[in-house]
Amino acid sequence: MMATATDMPIDRDERAKDGLITSTSFGNVRVWLITFLIAFALYALTGNKGPQWQDSGEQQIRMMEGRIEHMHGIALMHPVHFYLGRWAYLLLPLEAGFAITLVSALAAAVALANLAVLLAWYNISAVARYCAVGGLMLAHTFFEHATHTESYMLVAATLTCEWLMLAVFLRSRRWHWLILLFFVNGLGIANHMLATLATPVYAVVSAYFLLRRDEYKVPLGSIVVIPLAWFVGLAPLLMVMYDDYQQGHDLIATLQSTAFGTYANDVVNTRVSLKGVGLALGFCGYNFPNILLPLVPVGLIAGRRRLTRLLYVCLLTQAAIYGLFVIRYSIVDQYSYFFVVYIFFAVFAALGFDAVRWWLRPKRALWFAWLAAISVALTPLIYMATAATLEARGMLRGMVGNKPYRNGYQAFFVPWGVGDSHVDQLNNAIMHAVDEDGAVLFVERMTSFALHYQQIQGRLSSDVSIDVIGEGPYAIEMLADIKAKLNEGRTVVLVPRDRDHPPALPGFELARTGDIYLVRLPR
Repeated sequence: MMATATDMPIDRDERAKDGLITSTSFGNVRVWLITFLIAFALYALTGNKGPQWQDSGEQQIRMMEGRIEHMHGIALMHPVHFYLGRWAYLLLPLEAGFAITLVSALAAAVALANLAVLLAWYNISAVARYCAVGGLMLAHTFFEHATHTESYMLVAATLTCEWLMLAVFLRSRRWHWLILLFFVNGLGIANHMLATLATPVYAVVSAYFLLRRDEYKVPLGSIVVIPLAWFVGLAPLLMVMYDDYQQGHDLIATLQSTAFGTYANDVVNTRVSLKGVGLALGFCGYNFPNILLPLVPVGLIAGRRRLTRLLYVCLLTQAAIYGLFVIRYSIVDQYSYFFVVYIFFAVFAALGFDAVRWWLRPKRALWFAWLAAISVALTPLIYMATAATLEARGMLRGMVGNKPYRNGYQAFFVPWGVGDSHVDQLNNAIMHAVDEDGAVLFVERMTSFALHYQQIQGRLSSDVSIDVIGEGPYAIEMLADIKAKLNEGRTVVLVPRDRDHPPALPGFELARTGDIYLVRLPR
């Protein structure tokens, strides 16, 4: 019969019979290590090897300079990720950008390994387990975050660690696992404020344990110890908040900066549009273009029988909280936050996979397993085919943009960072065109970080000025400064937002060279 799980204490023999691997078993270690090594090898081999654009590039620059401050507030500092990336940059004998990106790869591999063990504990079959975890490993947004400099994969790692600790506590009734759970949750919040969405669930569950402490063996003293462990985990963030407060900000301003940064309106937005729902469905479909997505609703039902009741309720509640948060989050890169929803999809897809196999006859169950495995394995090919097809037909041009040297279709629809050379091409073109004391003008701030990277690495003269000018109208002082540089015989390079449509600079001529422009005085 299908294994069931309860919240009542069970002895070692019953635990083994129910499929929960003990924390010291060789099987547990083997499942974790196999998954971790496969995932880390994939992400390390396909990870971006150098400087990056956008938020990833800004994080690299901050880590390389040792500057934790962020212009958009404390919420964007991500202290845990900052310090791990900083240490990777200082200690690893690798290209700086690659060393920092390996932090993302490592965290993603830990999250996937944790998930594999959690599923193994509840007697999910190996084929269901590896198809679901493999599907998440190859899911577009998850894959992209794991192969670029991002703080998101540490969110995945801490969240899955919390699930493991809750599962172990429910079986062992050893309350030190609750202490560790709250410490990790605090550490997760110190990395990214997304982790706070899980905290209320753990708080309510812990209160339930305390109310029934005779059954769950949670001492009354845990009321003090658990919050203390949580604050210890929060320490990296608390130190940043203290520094901000010491710089003259009032407490309310510091708390607002910590919770929202400068994006308060987006974070607290409560409107959910039909367009947003449609985009959410599109994101989910593109991340799981295989048999796993239809299995999620099956797993939502089957999970009631396969997981312990409290773990099932926690997962379901957290999935609803994260799903509602992301679907109404009104920012341009909304899709990037869906990665956390996909982790829940992987859990319920594995449960649904086993439920379907249970309902099928043996021969059909075998064919179903093969179909699932093949559909997951073909996922990377679907990404490449999608990018090539859309590019050939010229579809979605407005979305992918026309940035210098970048193939927007590859950048948007193919997740891995290896082989994506547009950043290096732009840097090389600029460094070839600019003099030792020249100036580089970027229309878009997010593309400027990669050149700062080269300057920090000593590959570009420190006398070269790097400025962001945006798109007109331009200040008289800025135009006068450009003219003064040109009169001094210095080279001025303009990097446009759109390679074919540079902004007009009043009083100057532009000469195109590749995808960038030389600024000249009129003849």
